[in-house]
Amino acid sequence: MQQVMTLLAVAGAVAAALTLSFAGRLDGDAAALRIGSALLVYGGLALPITAAGFAASIGPVGQMLDLLALGSVAVLLGVAVVRPGEPTLSWPAAAVAVAVSLAAVASTALLPGLMPGPLVLTVAFGVVAAVLFAFAVALTVAGLRRRSVLLRRVGLGVGLLAVAQAGRGLAPLGVVVPWPALTGLRPIAVAVILAGVVPHALAALRRQRERDIASALALRAAAEEGEAARRSAHERDHELRNLVLGLTGAAALLSRPGTAERSDLGAAVTAELQRLNRMLDRDGAPRGEETGSFDVRAALEPAVAVRRASGMRIDLDVAPGVRACGTAAELTQVVTNLLVNCARHAAGSAVLVSAARLGDRIVVRVRDHGPGIAVGEEEAVLLRGHRSAVTGGRGLGLAISRDLVRARGGELRLAAAPDGPGCLATVEIPAARPARPAVGLTA
Repeated sequence: MQQVMTLLAVAGAVAAALTLSFAGRLDGDAAALRIGSALLVYGGLALPITAAGFAASIGPVGQMLDLLALGSVAVLLGVAVVRPGEPTLSWPAAAVAVAVSLAAVASTALLPGLMPGPLVLTVAFGVVAAVLFAFAVALTVAGLRRRSVLLRRVGLGVGLLAVAQAGRGLAPLGVVVPWPALTGLRPIAVAVILAGVVPHALAALRRQRERDIASALALRAAAEEGEAARRSAHERDHELRNLVLGLTGAAALLSRPGTAERSDLGAAVTAELQRLNRMLDRDGAPRGEETGSFDVRAALEPAVAVRRASGMRIDLDVAPGVRACGTAAELTQVVTNLLVNCARHAAGSAVLVSAARLGDRIVVRVRDHGPGIAVGEEEAVLLRGHRSAVTGGRGLGLAISRDLVRARGGELRLAAAPDGPGCLATVEIPAARPARPAVGLTA
């Protein structure tokens, strides 16, 4: 029974040491790692020496080994108490303690003259047990101050172990203490230590899981930020391509002698160049232009004029005095994208761009006479990345346009033209409030 109790204590101490060392590495806790190394030396060396009466069977050499193993445990616990927050050597420290103990025992075995007498061994056992008990009290007090269940229970368990090991000091004098008073106390002490180690390890695992989740969320946020930056770059590239394409056609037309309406086309090119400059100044930053009231016709004319210069047949029909809320540049960009879409999917067909006020909304329509849009595809063509199997494209223009319109409280829809072949794109944006007439005093 005595041997079974000792083996249970060995198994519990080693399990506590491994568990606490694992938890200490998860949290980077130097004190936990050092306590784990002390428990490892106790469970892996000090307790096995007493199992099956090993120390008693080989006489003074075994008693010396028992004393040195217990002293190594006291030293490792002392380091954990005195320097808990500094980098730890934990496992190397435990290995050094074991090596020193074995070297000392080997020296006394080879040189019997170095072996201390029974009284010296007894006093040494008493001193080591007292030091071990002092460290146990220090751990308990630290646990109470820090509200640490681990330190409190480890301190209590080590205190019980110190009491149990104190009786070992009487063995050199030939005094044998009944085994329940010593051997029976060790498993209880180890159980108390495990009661503190297991919850600490579970809490360390929970903290590690929370750190893993936080890291995963941070990685996801970084990935989303990178995706947003990539999408913004693609959108900017798409708009620049449309601008350059339109300006190239306009420049070619302006270079021809005797071109009619050169002033109007020059004004349109100037407006598009200004929009290009604003886009480059923004350099991919979030759109933050101040909103206000703008003339819808003035916003549509540059887009129509530039696309006409590239060879498109476009008619513009805007009721006089139509004003909208938002920014003229964004409406120009949206209509430019729609006209580029017409040029790609309805090449050579006539296009009508019209705008009128309906209640509190401004409705801009872009109607071509091409093959139109298939029934059921009205929503799909507005999705980012949707491309025509016939005419290709990058699948960005319509999605960008809808995002711009929705950001201003409007809506963009595409449908088959109701009065014949072709596609009808409808842009609805908030109308500007009509200016209030000035009220004056009459004499």
